[in-house]
Amino acid sequence: MSALTLMPREDIKKAILHRELEIRRMAIEYLSDLHSSDTEIMPLLIRAVEQYGRENALLSLYHAQDLAQTPDTLEWAVRELEKSESFDRSFRGSYVIHLAELIFHAPIELIRLLKDRILKAPFSDKDLREKIALLFEYEKKDFDTLWARLEGLCRKHVSDNSFKEDEPVYDALIGSLIRFGERTAESVRRVIPLDTLKIESAGGDPDWWMEIAAIELAGALRLEDAAGAILNKFDEEYDFRSDLCCRALARIDSDKTVELICQRFRAAPEVSRGYVAETLGNIRSARSARACLDLVDQEPALYVRTQLLSSLLFQFTHEGMDKVYAVVKHGKWDSKFCDLKEDFAWACVMMGEKYPESGAWEKYASTKHSEREKKMREAFPEFMSLLDKEGSPKLNPEAKPSLTGDPRAVEKTMFDLTRQLREKKPKTVQDLKSTLQGLMGKMIPALAPKDSLEAAQELAYKAFGTEDKAEKIKLAKEALKLSENCADACVILGEETDDLDEEIRLYRQGVEAGERSLGEEFFRENRGRFWGIFETRPYMRARFALAGALGADGKTKEALEHLRELLKLNPNDNQGARYLLANCLLEIRRYDELLELTEKQYSEDASSEWRYTKALLYYEFYGDGDSTRACLQKAIQSNQYIPDYLLGLKKIPELKSRAVGFGSEEEAVYYCRQNGPLWWRNSKVIQWLKRQVYPSEPQRREGEKLDNCWIRRGQIG
Repeated sequence: MSALTLMPREDIKKAILHRELEIRRMAIEYLSDLHSSDTEIMPLLIRAVEQYGRENALLSLYHAQDLAQTPDTLEWAVRELEKSESFDRSFRGSYVIHLAELIFHAPIELIRLLKDRILKAPFSDKDLREKIALLFEYEKKDFDTLWARLEGLCRKHVSDNSFKEDEPVYDALIGSLIRFGERTAESVRRVIPLDTLKIESAGGDPDWWMEIAAIELAGALRLEDAAGAILNKFDEEYDFRSDLCCRALARIDSDKTVELICQRFRAAPEVSRGYVAETLGNIRSARSARACLDLVDQEPALYVRTQLLSSLLFQFTHEGMDKVYAVVKHGKWDSKFCDLKEDFAWACVMMGEKYPESGAWEKYASTKHSEREKKMREAFPEFMSLLDKEGSPKLNPEAKPSLTGDPRAVEKTMFDLTRQLREKKPKTVQDLKSTLQGLMGKMIPALAPKDSLEAAQELAYKAFGTEDKAEKIKLAKEALKLSENCADACVILGEETDDLDEEIRLYRQGVEAGERSLGEEFFRENRGRFWGIFETRPYMRARFALAGALGADGKTKEALEHLRELLKLNPNDNQGARYLLANCLLEIRRYDELLELTEKQYSEDASSEWRYTKALLYYEFYGDGDSTRACLQKAIQSNQYIPDYLLGLKKIPELKSRAVGFGSEEEAVYYCRQNGPLWWRNSKVIQWLKRQVYPSEPQRREGEKLDNCWIRRGQIG
């Protein structure tokens, strides 16, 4: 098996500072997979964080725990942790978690130097603080004590399935046992040959849990002689153990491991081949790249072949690039797994490779990236004036809301800007640019309302900006007195009532008000462009809120019609109508229409809600299979907290905030309160989810189900 020529390591290190975020991510992911002792990599990552901003460093910092640390780099991490409370909430939570994991995985002799500062630092999660504190406690313990503690923990898991509660203890034990080197390796070699997994009793045997710990320790200690036993433990039923095996083999990272994989690859079941193909991608070596190249043409399963091509691509070899190029140009791959053309284009940029279609495909990749960015920005148009660069028109002082307030109040700024432009009446594009440049960096003056509806809308925006319920209702009622066509006033009153019938009546009134104010001709001329025209937003909010209230009242089919019409008026779907529409379609089992939405119209939606809904749809329509499991894995990658709530391992709290971060626990609560009933109605779905996420089959706590959890997203958009 001849080796291939890899991209020079120094060139990959330089890519850490590349202007393209995707290139920076690819470089750090590659270098972290090497688990090398190169202390030049982390300082480059720190430079990238400082150059491009913390909010653009989350994907890279995630891999920092596998990089070699020095006293200086650890000092930087602790310093960042100490001042993290001043960071923007939109990225602070994930940023702190990545910093804490970096510190936890650093050598104990380095951590010890900063012990007092680390333990006083503001962690966002008490489990992070606990497991780092336990590292210091366990440093004083001998090997026998720690190994006995691990065995005791495994026995405890058998009796009460409390792994989640004891996760900091488990992590700290694994981290502490690593430092005993060969002594730990001897114990691992006694445990890892065991074949304890029995599908009907997984997690019911302490040896099963010890086997899980041994796999993790074998990877951390890079025990090459354990690779064969680990390969035997890839399992079709329990993804949890297979994931651990994949990571352990990647860390062992030897030519012998690659040879073993090649010997056993073809005889393995399809699911196991998929995991092994992923492992080859994470073993960054010329021998591994050659293995991918040799195996791909003989692989019958499209999903596994795609995984091999992806693994080959990110080894960054010239021969591998040629192979993937031929597939992208003429062949076929599993687009549900990845967009191989986009990935290939980024790899070309990374390596400086040029092919006849390079320019077009790089443009394609940039367009895909821009489209994702645009969709993200369009999904939250109210925040745009807060996100734009310095020099944008400033908020009118009276319209400026607190970041914890109602984001709809920010729309007042754009409302004022639109009125200013209409007053100026620019006739050409140049006139429009001149008018906008004249407003840059200035307060946008509020013009006097031209009619009763504009006056009423001013009051509605003011109501959105107040948190006092009585004042909000008073302002909304005053707005309706000024103009019965003020749809937002009806929306506000509907939100504040506790009577669902009255809520529906008010939203209907708001829809009718919007229809009157816009007129039939406006609907005909602007269909497909709604929401982008500010006058349509009160009507769109009212109709969306009505759909949500009808769903909450059990009138699913009527809600469905409103949601379909909203998507026709605004295919960009800034409000998120597709999410409620998906709920309706799942509820009445209209899988064909929902597949049309997920596979065609909104196939690029990478949100957690869409991915989990798609996983549920796939299971109910296709059953358990590779594509269904791949969907679920992508969903879990986007938000790791949702399964615990769906499985009843965590109590679902009340929603405390309107704003949730992507991948956050608040997002998980939001999703489960709205979508949980669609999962819970089918016990087979929950059992399947349980098997994919946890091998121990934890039990649901009583009283966790929510019968009907419609959340009116129109009130947010």
